[in-house]
Amino acid sequence: MKTPLEISTQDYPAFYSGYVNHVLEAYGNDPWPAMKVQAEELPDWLADIPTDKHTYQYEEGKWSVKQVIGHLIDGERIFGIRCLHFARQESQSLIGFDENHYVTAANFDDRPWQSLLAEFRLARLSNLAMFEGFEDAWWEQKGTANGSEFKLAAMPFIMVGHVMHHFSILKSRYGI
Repeated sequence: MKTPLEISTQDYPAFYSGYVNHVLEAYGNDPWPAMKVQAEELPDWLADIPTDKHTYQYEEGKWSVKQVIGHLIDGERIFGIRCLHFARQESQSLIGFDENHYVTAANFDDRPWQSLLAEFRLARLSNLAMFEGFEDAWWEQKGTANGSEFKLAAMPFIMVGHVMHHFSILKSRYGI
């Protein structure tokens, strides 16, 4: 896999600091092992969740477990496309997205459980394959999304940290 990546707090919007800090604390400046583990092991871990928990919401108005997984899929795809745009030196700012609207529009609760788990795995593996084709110098490039500047090297940390954040919530609030 790629070599460790150097980033600083100026390389991503402050909103993402929690995600990035989780990864830096657990893996240092090498997010690659976590990206692989999340692709391979997390769907296997989720496969054991009882069917009656799939549409469970810990509180009225909160996402179901399936919706959380769907959100992770959406996030993986959106962060991946941002990486592609930044690597290709896109000069236009990419639009943001309303995660609540995306979750509502997707009807994740109607999807088969195994298809959600497979899609997450494939989305992550697809991003890992894309990253293999990136030249080392590209990780220094910057791009703009949702009105904020990002260094490409920060994106793998954000991606891993995003999943870590939501899995922590699944454990603590959903009892998964």
